[in-house]
Amino acid sequence: LSANPAQHFGQPFSLNINVETLLSDDFAAFDAGLTPAMKVAVVFEIHAVDLFADTPGFLYATQQVQKSGYRVCLDGLTDTGFLQMD
Repeated sequence: LSANPAQHFGQPFSLNINVETLLSDDFAAFDAGLTPAMKVAVVFEIHAVDLFADTPGFLYATQQVQKSGYRVCLDGLTDTGFLQMD
């Protein structure tokens, strides 16, 4: 993605990613190479399991990427899981 950003960031797209990756140095390097206009095209899909495995890390990571302009989607919820999240 970072090798040819113009090709990939023209339209919104989603990436399945985990909290550990969002908090990594590799992600920080990837993030540094994108403009704010590119970041709004990205939706990070994070599985609900990550929320339960590390709630503080999940909250911190999602707040940071949203501040940077990315969007976040909580993935892997069923109709009953959605009610439990509420």
